[in-house]
Amino acid sequence: MRRSLALAGFGLLLTSSLTAAAERHGLFIPPQATDIDRKVLRIKHSVLYAVPEMYPATNTLEFITRSLAAAGWRPETRVESPHEWSSHDSGWLAIPSGDGSSAASLWSATWVNAAGARVHYSLAYPSLDQHGLQPTHVHVAVWYEDRKTADRTRANGDAAHETIRCLQRALRGETPCPK
Repeated sequence: MRRSLALAGFGLLLTSSLTAAAERHGLFIPPQATDIDRKVLRIKHSVLYAVPEMYPATNTLEFITRSLAAAGWRPETRVESPHEWSSHDSGWLAIPSGDGSSAASLWSATWVNAAGARVHYSLAYPSLDQHGLQPTHVHVAVWYEDRKTADRTRANGDAAHETIRCLQRALRGETPCPK
């Protein structure tokens, strides 16, 4: 009996310490979330989950925004990097399918803490389920990057974006790419 209570207590302690660590990294999970997976992204501080809420996930977004603000995170708006965009500025984005209809709706944004670390939230709905009905769950992916990693990720994305732009100019016969 004592061993069972000790194991149960240890389980609660472990769960609360995992939750505290996740929240320190801006990984907030609403109480009604299902299908929680902390390993699928292969990023140390990341999580995927689903929330039973119809489009546009107003309650989920409010929970995320309030939780992050209370923990000292601020929204990163007016993203200056040419390959990034922020739903803080533009809201939900309709992702077109091959036939021009909407294949999915995506909301993606980043928050920054005082140390310069970033936490990224992407919420997605497929346009319709297999029966042609509106989806009933929003799917959420969250990942954290310390400042050094976030800066490196942004620099790599900027370099890749500039290479693509350079190649596009070259294909049009414009200014050649620098060596």
